[in-house]
Amino acid sequence: MPVKKSVKVAPKKITVKPTMSTKPVIKAPVEPAFSVGHVVESLRSMIRGPIPTKAAAVEVKAIRFDSRLCRKGDVFVALQGEQTHGHDFIAQAAKAGVSAIVCERPRPEGLAEAVTYIEVEDGLLAFRKLTAAWRARTNIPVIAVAGSVGKTTTKDLLAAMLSGKFKSLLKTEGSQNGFTGIPVTLAGLSKEHKAAVIEVGIDDVGAMAQHLELVRPTITIVTAIAPEHLEKLKNIDTVAAEEGLALKRTAATGGIAVINLDDEHCRSLVNSIKAENRVGFSLYPKLKPRPDVLVGRISQDGLSVEVSGDIRGQKFVREKFMLPLLGKHNGMNLLGAICTASVAGVTPDEMRKGLESFKPGFGRSRIEQLSSGVLVICDYYNANPASVSAALDLLRDRSTIKGRRGKKYACLGDMLELGKDEELLHRRLADKLAATGVDKVLLFGERMKWLADELRRRKFESDVEHFESHATLSDHLKETLRPDDYVLIKGSRGMAMERVWEILQSPVGQDL
Repeated sequence: MPVKKSVKVAPKKITVKPTMSTKPVIKAPVEPAFSVGHVVESLRSMIRGPIPTKAAAVEVKAIRFDSRLCRKGDVFVALQGEQTHGHDFIAQAAKAGVSAIVCERPRPEGLAEAVTYIEVEDGLLAFRKLTAAWRARTNIPVIAVAGSVGKTTTKDLLAAMLSGKFKSLLKTEGSQNGFTGIPVTLAGLSKEHKAAVIEVGIDDVGAMAQHLELVRPTITIVTAIAPEHLEKLKNIDTVAAEEGLALKRTAATGGIAVINLDDEHCRSLVNSIKAENRVGFSLYPKLKPRPDVLVGRISQDGLSVEVSGDIRGQKFVREKFMLPLLGKHNGMNLLGAICTASVAGVTPDEMRKGLESFKPGFGRSRIEQLSSGVLVICDYYNANPASVSAALDLLRDRSTIKGRRGKKYACLGDMLELGKDEELLHRRLADKLAATGVDKVLLFGERMKWLADELRRRKFESDVEHFESHATLSDHLKETLRPDDYVLIKGSRGMAMERVWEILQSPVGQDL
């Protein structure tokens, strides 16, 4: 047999790339900032039936309660509305690509298995718990604005000032400051927001504590404390305890309490709050600026506020701010907003820049002029004894404008939700009306009959009339007003006193 020759084959050259380690590289899974699993965990105590486990790691993009706004990756919370329930719109939300649905009703038939469905005992409570968890994941400055009067105006002034520094800002829209409104605002928090301003309102004992659990403010201002919602809060001491809790709890958790030193109830809390957790503001003319206290001076024409003091190392040396809304009470609102914005690190120049974008809210201290020349103070969004008193001061102050010698008209509607003392609080307005020299008092509402009776009993020198409708009151004004006159329109939201202003603008003999 022939012998095969052996053939030597050169080995292939193998290039080995150097590595820092011979150990295999294992990439750790990146957990999303907020996931379906977080949603389940935050609602665990109130979930009906089995706890959902599928899709736990899926990232949540946003929390929605309006199915029309739902997008892929959102959580849709189906809530009871005034006329419909969100359960009716689950199909629409699912079609938009939501990752999970939270509802107090059973899972609807036909819903895709890919959608995590979380059935809970109470839809609104679940919404609040979920938005509390959503807010807790962010570490931006979150500012709470509380108080009996001036909350919405202060919130809007503050938000405008903050916009001079922060490009993206979350704020409460309108006066959504209650059990539904607060979570609605917090649900809007996104990664783009650099700060948030949340209005907090109370109408019952315990409400403030529940709101603070959601908002977790890093800074809190209480505008002022006065009688409000006394049907449930009963008396001023309870109001003070509830509103004061906002300051104390913020300070206790390491935040900053912004204290109105001109308000006796707020001022009483100073000694109970550590110095490093509080700052203050005042319009008291004899108070001298000192560290962590801003002092404001309203100009003689009432158009600006001069501010001095030192807040956390930021000095104010007679800094001038134009007053977007007239009246001493709005001067106080502006000063409080300046003090709060300063704590958040906003400079005076940034504040002034931001204030250029401020627009007054509906029915809040707007001064309008009729074609006849009559000046009208439209302050009809809401009313309680403190805000009516402030509005009457504004009426008095505006009537001192040189060249105008007209009469002062006060058109007042009922103050609502004042509890068992409502008659006394309405009658007490007689003192303020006398002190501000009102020439004519035009009243509307069943409760204002008490004030009419009190004024007549005291033989009030001014004319006093009570009307059964907005139209008859407005028609009376149309017949009697002269070009140099001033009119204040004020009343609780439920009294719809804006109708008086609307009718005043219509031609004589034509009521809207």
